[in-house]
Amino acid sequence: MAKEDKAAQQPEQNAQQAEASPKKKKTMLFIIIGLVVVLLLGGGAGAYFFFFAKPHDDQLEAEGAQGHSSQKAETKSASKSKGKDKKEEEKPGFMLPMDAFVVNLADPQAKHYIKVTITLELKDEKAKAEAEHVMPRLKNDIIMLLSSKTMEDVIPLEGKTRLRDEVAARAQAVLGDNLKDVYFVQLVIQ
Repeated sequence: MAKEDKAAQQPEQNAQQAEASPKKKKTMLFIIIGLVVVLLLGGGAGAYFFFFAKPHDDQLEAEGAQGHSSQKAETKSASKSKGKDKKEEEKPGFMLPMDAFVVNLADPQAKHYIKVTITLELKDEKAKAEAEHVMPRLKNDIIMLLSSKTMEDVIPLEGKTRLRDEVAARAQAVLGDNLKDVYFVQLVIQ
């Protein structure tokens, strides 16, 4: 009888092992899937921070200090030679935003346009009133300047800087000493 009991118990044990092995397989499958998901998320986050994250302010300041040290020296010597106070140089003027300019570029082969929004920095409130008085003349000069440019003229950074300087020269011709600076608030070339 003992042999019969052992024989009867063996099929029961085999049945329990058979039931336990699919449960173990399912749990192992969930563990493996979980690990793969965690690794993928970690790899994606690492790739994002490596390729797309912006540098910290400390890094930007260090890079800016290296690149602009010669420009600062030139600016300081220029302001000393002009005899202006540092306080006057640092004090921002009155800002006069202009409407956006949308102008076709002078490209013979293709139709391209430029959209520029400009803000003028003026010396004082009186200069702002005078600038508003001669605004049509200034807008005309800027439109003529922009429409004379080709896409190759304005695409590189040097071209944008040159364009800003040319706009400043035109504005200086119209506004005189009332103009402190010219800023491109928006620039789209298409």
